[in-house]
Amino acid sequence: MMWGVGRGDLSQHLGQSLNAVLIMFCASMALPYALARDFKTHRRWALRLYLMVSASLFLRAGLFPRSSSITAPSVSTRLHSAARSSRSYLSANPLCPLPFLKFICRTERRGGTPARFTMAAGLSVLTVAMVLEIFASYNGVWLPRVKAAYDSRKSLAETLSATIASSRH
Repeated sequence: MMWGVGRGDLSQHLGQSLNAVLIMFCASMALPYALARDFKTHRRWALRLYLMVSASLFLRAGLFPRSSSITAPSVSTRLHSAARSSRSYLSANPLCPLPFLKFICRTERRGGTPARFTMAAGLSVLTVAMVLEIFASYNGVWLPRVKAAYDSRKSLAETLSATIASSRH
């Protein structure tokens, strides 16, 4: 869809296309192992599939803190777009979570209690960070847009400034 609509730059188009190919590849690898009842191998491919499907969410949540600290919407939009391009979907979007998955799987297989505890603590911290990013994105981007779409009233500031401007003339 990105290619047809024409939104984004070439790196974003290529990265999203790579992500789509990786999603289809991981799904095609997970299914045969499930059907063959090799659930250990299926689980690894299903986890990779989950990360590929969630990669866009991870990238967007990682970008929002950079743009949410700026109050001017036009500056925030430009910064968000520049950050998206500079981090390139080719490298940041689908491939970044995979080393974490590899580390988690290795810790599950070979790690002792301290390693597993450390991994659980690290995943807990990342989960809390993701929840905070989603909450910030909701409050900073989505909630104002939804309110603006459903509230057609003029703000008090607009009404007062129009009244003051008309009374001066």
